Amino acid sequence: MEDKDIIGKTFICCEFERMSLISFNDQYKEILGCESVVLNVHNEHPEYTQVHVTKKNGTKTKIHFPTVIVKEQIKEVESRPVGYYFNEVRKILAKL
Repeated sequence: MEDKDIIGKTFICCEFERMSLISFNDQYKEILGCESVVLNVHNEHPEYTQVHVTKKNGTKTKIHFPTVIVKEQIKEVESRPVGYYFNEVRKILAKL
């Protein structure tokens, strides 16, 4: 997957291992599980990707995540068969 392929894609904020320039601190714990949209891959440090996060309280912020984590998650979600989503919808409807 190329860097340009992830721009504009949805990413769910998750935990990650410490890297040279960022670590999973309180700022990241606050947005854990929140939905975000990939804005860009850093030009000088392509190992980091900037995302636009919608926090649980509805406010938005920009933050960097490891590019490899973002790509892995997007690739996993895009490779799921359509039947996976039908099953998820059925589970949700069964709870209603």
